[in-house]
Amino acid sequence: MARLRREVHARMLGNGLCTRPAELDCRLESACETCAYSRTGTEFLPILVRQRDHARDHGQPDRAALFDGLIQRARTGPHHPTELTAMPGITLDPGDAAELAEMLAFLADWLSGSQKQVLADSLAAFVGHPAHTTPTLCALTHRFVFLLGASDGEELFGEPTP
Repeated sequence: MARLRREVHARMLGNGLCTRPAELDCRLESACETCAYSRTGTEFLPILVRQRDHARDHGQPDRAALFDGLIQRARTGPHHPTELTAMPGITLDPGDAAELAEMLAFLADWLSGSQKQVLADSLAAFVGHPAHTTPTLCALTHRFVFLLGASDGEELFGEPTP
């Protein structure tokens, strides 16, 4: 982990820098404002203010609030790499949460099923980076099932349940 921190590079964004390690890649290049790896500073204030004003002018109060937060962060200085960016408040209906948890559990079972190698090869070809594997994806799905309250975490903290 220390090696990854040392090898962090910064990619220029329109309103800041991306400090996401190159090994992790990113397919979400338009979601930077809410990413924990996004960094901004006073040199980006004119851009951030224009983006906020544009959002206000176009009746997008949530987006304007997001840029208000980025402007505040830029004015108060860089935050530390260990600090997480707060995500906007999201309400999830309990029924939707249960359905999402079921789908994630299904995906985890499918990823660890009889076609493991075929799926691993397909994922490797799609993602194109060895850091993203089917066991990693499977672990992430188990984690989200646990966070949604649909699992006791046995898959995460103990022997997998048969």
